[in-house]
Amino acid sequence: MGIWTLVRAVVGFPMRLIRRRGRGAEPPVAADPRRWLVVGLGNPGKRFVGTRHNAGFEVLDRLAAVEGIAMGGGGTRLGAKLGDGTIAGIPVVLAKPQLFMNLSGESVDAIMQHYQILKSQILVVYDDLDTAVTSLKLKGKGGHGGHNGIRNIIDEVMGGDKSFARLKVGIGRPPPDVQIYDHVLTKFSEEERVALEETTYHEACDAVRSVLALGMDKAMTAVNNKK
Repeated sequence: MGIWTLVRAVVGFPMRLIRRRGRGAEPPVAADPRRWLVVGLGNPGKRFVGTRHNAGFEVLDRLAAVEGIAMGGGGTRLGAKLGDGTIAGIPVVLAKPQLFMNLSGESVDAIMQHYQILKSQILVVYDDLDTAVTSLKLKGKGGHGGHNGIRNIIDEVMGGDKSFARLKVGIGRPPPDVQIYDHVLTKFSEEERVALEETTYHEACDAVRSVLALGMDKAMTAVNNKK
């Protein structure tokens, strides 16, 4: 049995219980066709705090703070830290899946079923190797680009469909002598951290607001043409 097969069996078991018992213990929320799900990807645990692979978590934390949305009081529901609120007048659920990155889609699927959120109204924020460090890209479709969290969402939530909104936070490619696995688990340099905190994360929050308020086409024009 491979390592990720074992992880899926161990971590996926509680999620199967959530799916079986969740509807009886906690009925689905009434559907709201305006509601969006904004997901930030990362790995749970102190070991991963501040690493490049957790850029999605950091954006969600900043967004929740500036919008006054409480993120579950430290607890988890449906395999994630969740927050309900409104942004730009639009009802939203903010989510930080607490399964490891490779299993993010299982939590996202449970959340979307519980809140009855349309697949066209999910925005995923995550780190991207092919985007320059501290830069942003907003896309309405695309492959996983080697990102296992996105791969799992495509497989588990979208049934292979790659058409969903994603905001990529650039972490850059590693030097030739550094493996990608090691690179994504390193922390940003002091200079990069300053740029992230002072500019990138502020712009990422603006990008999320633009998607909700203006729609993807106008938001992509605004975000991707910014110099």
